[in-house]
Amino acid sequence: METSHTFAGNPLDRAERERRDEAWIEAALRDSSSLFLPFYKLDVPLTKSSHPVLGWLTSNQLWSSAPHADPLLLGNIDATAHFAVDLSNYPTVIDWIKNNLGWKFENCRTAGGLLTVSETGILAQGRSQIDWHTRHGFCSVCGSPTVKTRGGQARQCLDCKTDHFPRTDPV
Repeated sequence: METSHTFAGNPLDRAERERRDEAWIEAALRDSSSLFLPFYKLDVPLTKSSHPVLGWLTSNQLWSSAPHADPLLLGNIDATAHFAVDLSNYPTVIDWIKNNLGWKFENCRTAGGLLTVSETGILAQGRSQIDWHTRHGFCSVCGSPTVKTRGGQARQCLDCKTDHFPRTDPV
């Protein structure tokens, strides 16, 4: 019997080559086949069923309801770009997701016990990236604001141009 750590089975290709191409990222953000995993205060949506799965939004659903959202590239599965997006500042979108799609937002640790290993790996990556970006808006070298680069894999200081990367400790 093969075992895997609950949050370690991520099937996404992290798109290392693609995330260096801003034009590719912009096109993927608008591609109708791209999928977006919404988070609300670091909670994640699950479908309401006996075997819940992650709730993914389409690009049309995301951009029509949250036109100023700032997704983070998670990677690709079979040439479909997957993003995580923090919708904590969009409570009306969260209400729409709950009421119209019938999903419920769940704490990630609880969700990890309900999902498949591959989905928990995606969940862990998305949650950790969103949390890191929330906490690292300023340069640790000079204190100036930082901006997201490489699809969210890094942040760069607007002043001293230092690149910042998240730690890779387990979630």
